[in-house]
Order: sequence, then structure tokens, then C-alpha cells
Amino acid sequence: MEPIISNLDHLGTDDIAGVRQIYGTEITNLPISVSIVVGQSYTDGGDPQVNFPATSYSAVGLPPGLTINSRTGYISGVATKAGDFDPVLIAHGRNADAYKTFPFTVRGLDRVQGLLAILPVDAFFLVPDPIRPRIYTSGFGGINMIDTMTRAVTSLYSEAFSGLSVSADGSQLFFFNINVSPPRLKKIDLASLKLLPGGIPLPTNQPYDSVVEGLDGRDYVADATGVKQFDAASGALQVTFAAGTGDTIAISRDRKTLFVTHRQGDGGLSAYDISTPNPSLQHQTAGYFGLPVPSLDGQYLYYTEQENYRGLIARADLPGLMPVRSFGPASLGSDNLAIHANGSIYRSHDVSGRASGAIFVYDPTTLEQTADVELGDLNSTSDIHGIGFTEYIPSSVVLDHSGRYFFSTVHANGSYDEGREVWMFSTDLASFPPHPYTTTKNLLNVSTRTFDQGGSDPMIGGFILQGPKPKKILVRGIGPSLPITGAMSNPVLDLYDSSGTLLASNDNWISNRIGILQTQAAPSSERESAIVRTLQPGAYTAVVRDARDQPGLALVEVYDLDAKDSLLVNISTRGKVGTGDNAMIGGFIIGGKDPTKVLVRAIGPSLSNNGVAQPLSDPVLELRDGKGKLVSTNDNWRETQGSEIVATGIPPPDNRESAIVATLTPGNYTAIVRGKNNATGTALVEVYNVDANLPPQ
Repeated sequence: MEPIISNLDHLGTDDIAGVRQIYGTEITNLPISVSIVVGQSYTDGGDPQVNFPATSYSAVGLPPGLTINSRTGYISGVATKAGDFDPVLIAHGRNADAYKTFPFTVRGLDRVQGLLAILPVDAFFLVPDPIRPRIYTSGFGGINMIDTMTRAVTSLYSEAFSGLSVSADGSQLFFFNINVSPPRLKKIDLASLKLLPGGIPLPTNQPYDSVVEGLDGRDYVADATGVKQFDAASGALQVTFAAGTGDTIAISRDRKTLFVTHRQGDGGLSAYDISTPNPSLQHQTAGYFGLPVPSLDGQYLYYTEQENYRGLIARADLPGLMPVRSFGPASLGSDNLAIHANGSIYRSHDVSGRASGAIFVYDPTTLEQTADVELGDLNSTSDIHGIGFTEYIPSSVVLDHSGRYFFSTVHANGSYDEGREVWMFSTDLASFPPHPYTTTKNLLNVSTRTFDQGGSDPMIGGFILQGPKPKKILVRGIGPSLPITGAMSNPVLDLYDSSGTLLASNDNWISNRIGILQTQAAPSSERESAIVRTLQPGAYTAVVRDARDQPGLALVEVYDLDAKDSLLVNISTRGKVGTGDNAMIGGFIIGGKDPTKVLVRAIGPSLSNNGVAQPLSDPVLELRDGKGKLVSTNDNWRETQGSEIVATGIPPPDNRESAIVATLTPGNYTAIVRGKNNATGTALVEVYNVDANLPPQ
């Protein structure tokens, strides 16, 4: 770049500027795209790297509520508005600037029925104020207060503590200071929100549960040895009863009956009369139960049945504990219940058999479920394909004093150390727009890997869309990024309708870079192919071939990008079955929340009727789950599930062909086709959803 000969032994400013002018500047190491939710805190803004010394960073077009650190380039904040954004990150240098755009989606709360707000509060336990529009939370970060009218969050206490409860008259918030021995019962005045001085020493060294305030200055706390009744003013121990380990306690609204569950040992549920200074056992039942919750009218006691891992909700009549009615689905990880003033029962439900947790609501008369608030619906369409998918697991659930709202602590991916938040809902779920129809028994993604022989015998994948509306799908042809020897080097993808009309063709997916990136399922290699298309219900064919007609292993995939309407009910792929790693492998994902019946077929001999020259003479089929565990295997379909396969209406044409009928829970599955005795040839692997929950017409 120097116009004259000089003794300069390093690049000058004009050299650097000239190189940048010719080759440009670049920002790397940013996320390809981001998808978050209104109200959620975003702190993972990436670590931008530039190919020159950046002096500062800025950004334009960020979603409202997010900001950029001018020194580091990190983006953070709480998104306040839903929408699709395309922010531009700018790295400023002394002589030039670099620019980088990336898609940023903020999803609205309307995806989850009744959801009003997500509050970034570090919480795992909630307590409602009985007279004020407040919820008190406890978490690793201390005690916080949520104003249910303004949704403002106020910190009340930040040191280590245990337990949380409100006095019967609503004037004080109780908790345990666990930094001293014995622990001291501390109190916050709820009128002034000030911590009261001192504290009452408790008659226990290991408090297990919150304090319960009884009558005439008698309070109760449970620990590893039983329930202790103590003087509310001095903390002096008065009596120990309900001996056991791991007790939990709850009190009736009139404060005359204490309910105790024994979680270890022989278990049990007991009711004690505490109207006098000498507690007396009234009723007792055997078993292992969750935290008891009395109804506000004093007629019933609700709890979860943990014995034999049933996890059902039980309702016992009061004043006795009989009869007992059990209802609701099993839930192994949740015993959190809340009772509305109108008697409705709210329960946080874990992920047993589901993609994410939910809140269930039950009618107090019929005990029938009246609402199923699916937290996992907050995931974006692309999230359900396993890219950025988050499991939202609710734990504590409480109602505010007005009965207008309910709150739940929610943990991302089921971890107490990840993503703790408080979600706020309206109890008037019917006032919200009807929850969008979501199919519950569907194939979200189907794929097949097989050997493409090149020339006139390419890989052919067929799929069927069924339902009342068009569906947006993504079809991919994958080769170079496959971690195997002999992968196809440059796949080309063609998409045809049932009449044989070519709808779209793609060689390298970057020719539609923005559209493919927005699906969040872009291929790893630029030489791979992808097509995004909205298709009418019907049958379609995807053909994968090498750009130079060379043989190789390839993968054809179909993604459902809009799982709430029509369904992807079938995929079939024809290709060459080899030995070892060259077996035909079909993968599929079952979405929704319910088990789904599928038929998997491996077709070989009957392909000769369609002009296939060298069909696989005797296919053998294996079905495995996402962990590689064998679900079922079949050689000749009539020998195992013959009647069930015939009942589907689509049995294989030849008795030597294989088929498996299975009812599968949501998750990932793999169908593997090999030739018996290591035979090779052309085969067809098919997956049918025979239990599809089709949308209404």
C-alpha cells in the first residue's frame, strides 16, 4: 500500500484501512438467531468477535427493554414487546466499523392461556397475603414481595433463611433465620415492610416446614422428630406430638385442627384437635401423602397420594378423613395444590408424559378437569423441533386473596438452579381468546438416512399432509455434515406434488439464507439443501440426488413448522440398504402431550411390482427410542402382530416384509432396516401416524 520505498517495518494506518476497504470487516461469534419471551430476562447476548480492535459497541433495532454494553457488546435486559426484530450490532474501530444483523424474536404471552406476566423473581416457594394484593416469594436470593396490581417486585430480605408464612391476621410475615442455633423466628411487619428487631428462639435445631399460628398464643413447627407446640411470645417448648420424620403441617381456617403428613417411616396422614393446650389425635390414615390443603369452607382436605408413586389428588371429607375420592392424572413430581374460594382446585403438574409442565384446574363438585394450561406452548414453533426447546416446570402454585389471579414458580428444564421465575395468570381463563387448537398426536419431524446410488436411482422421500389447512414445512437434503464415511458431497433437493409437478428445487440452502435461518433449523454445511414451503394437504415427494450424480449416504428430512393445524401423518423413503453403517435409518419425533399409535413398515420384495430391479429380499426392522433402547423388532409381519397390523388397513403386501405397531409417548424414535443375513437391495421404510388427532374441519 506504500506509494514509495520506505524503511517502515510494520503495517501503517493506510495499509490497514486499505485492507479493510478491499476485504471488509467482520463480526463473528454472534447467535444465528434468538427467541425469547416477553417479560423474561435475557442475559446471553453472545461474545462478539471482530477482525480488528473494537473501541466500543452499539446496536440499533433491539427489542424494547434490551440494551447493549458499549464496552463488551453483550446484549441484556427484559423484553417488553413481542415481535420479530432484526437488530444490527455495530463494532466501532478507530478507522472503520463492522456491522452484523441477526434475527431476534420476542414471543408473546398469549401462547399460554391466561398468562398475564412473567416476573424475573428468583423463587421456589410462594405465600399469598390474606388481605392485601401481594404474593411473598422465597428463593436463593432472599424474600421478595410481588404487588399483584402493579406487578412490581420489592426485596424484603436478602440473607439465608428457611420457611415462609403469614400470620393469621395478616399483619406479619414469618421466616426462620438459619444462621444461628437454635434458629430464630423472624418477623416482617407487613404494614411498614420493616424487619422487626430480635427474634424468637425456636424449640428445634432443624426446622423442616414453615411455622403455623394456632389459637391463644400457641404456634406449631415440624422438624425431623415430630410437631412441636411452642409459646408464640417466648419460643418455649410446650409439647411434642405426631412423632415421625419429615412431617409437613397445615391448619384449618378456624385454627382448631392441625393436619400432619408423615413423609418417611411408615408414612401417614393425621388430624389433631389443637383447640386446647393439649393436642389430641382425632383421625389417622396410612400412606404417603403430599402437603395437605384444607378448603376455605372447611368441608374438605385435599392432598396428593404419593404411595406407590400414584400421584393422584385425594379429597377427604372433614371433620373426619373419610371417605376419600381420588381424581386427576398421576404426577410423580408435584404435590402443590391451591384451593379457590369457589372451591376450584389448582394443581401444578410436572412433565410426566408431557413435553413441559402444566397447571390443571378441577371442578369442586364433579372433580372433573376444567382447564389444562400448557406451559410448554410458550415455546416457538421451531423450538418444538428440539432447537432451543425449553421445558417449563411449575412447582408452587398459589391464589391471591381476591381470587382473580394465580401464581406459579416455574423452573426452566426442571432445574432449581436454572430459570426460576414467577408466572402470573388470570383465573378467568374463559375471558381470554380461545386457546389455539393444538394437535396432540402428531409427527413433528421425520427423516431417513440411506445410500443414494446416484444416476437414475436417487433417494426418494414421500410424505402426506392431512387436515383442513395449508401447512408450512421445511425439507432438507443433508450430506456433507453427516459424521460418516461416504456421505454425499453436494446434495440437490427437488420437491414434487402428487401430480409430479416440480414445486421447488435447491442446491445450496444459502440461496434462501434468510428464510432458512428463520426456521432455526438451517443445515450445517452450505453445500446442503433446504426448501421452506407452505403446502396444501396432500401427498408430496422429495428427491435427493448428488449434483454430480455421485453415490453417497444422505439424509432427507421433513419438519413441521406449524404444528397447530394440519398434520404430517406419513413419510416413506426409498433407497439402497447396505450392511453395517449403510443400513437404512428412519427417524421421527412424536410431539404433543399424548401417546400416539404408529405403524412402521419395511418394504422390500413387493417393490418389484413397481419396477424396482433389485429389491431387498427379506427386510428386518428394528424400532428404538431416543436413548437407543430397543422397543420392538420384526422380521416377517404376520408372525408377531398380524391382526393389529391388518387392523390399521395398510399391512405390507408381502409376508416377508416387516411391520411394527406401537403406541409411543412423545419423544424421538428410530426405525432401522437391514437385510436378513446381511442381504442388500432397495427398500422402503415408512412411518404412519394411525392415531392422528386431526383438527376439526
